Amino acid sequence: MVLLFGFVACAGGPYEAPYSATISSPVTSLTLTNTGGLTDEDGFGLVFFDQVTVTNEDRFGRALPLENVVVDVSSGWGGTYILPERAVKSVDDFREDCAAGGGDEEYQDLCDALLNDPDNEYYELSAEYLAAEEDEDGNAGFRPNYLRGTTNNQGVVEFYIFVDSTPGSGTDFGISMSIPADYTSMIVSTVAQGEG
Repeated sequence: MVLLFGFVACAGGPYEAPYSATISSPVTSLTLTNTGGLTDEDGFGLVFFDQVTVTNEDRFGRALPLENVVVDVSSGWGGTYILPERAVKSVDDFREDCAAGGGDEEYQDLCDALLNDPDNEYYELSAEYLAAEEDEDGNAGFRPNYLRGTTNNQGVVEFYIFVDSTPGSGTDFGISMSIPADYTSMIVSTVAQGEG
């Protein structure tokens, strides 16, 4: 009689990156100009896409992507949020509504900014990530300044940086991205028009 033992592999993870792994980001600095309107956390601001990649060298010196690895991303300023890709969606019909004059007064400045630069896009946040809602006592709602992401099969975590407010002109703050043995960051600088 032959006995067969079946082993069921546990689908584990995400995992911490090994200490030989490295993390990198294509963007190391971001300069924001004309940030005078970004003083209040009101749900209107600037959106930037970013990503980090986690790799590990194999025995031949090739940098191979690590899948299903934990990456921590955090903002050094309370008015700048780190959002997963699923939390942000581009809304094309807002531009069309603005062009048709359908925007109400509350959104007129936003419409003007959107229509004056063809490269501008309008994004909406998923309801669970809407950062600026206040309760009846005036306490701020959910403000996600920290993201714990997991790398995809290319070793990448994609996310958005939503700058709802800044500390003011001429200031810097950081966005940090880390795994246990490595760290990288992006410096966000704010300057007035004509500076820098």
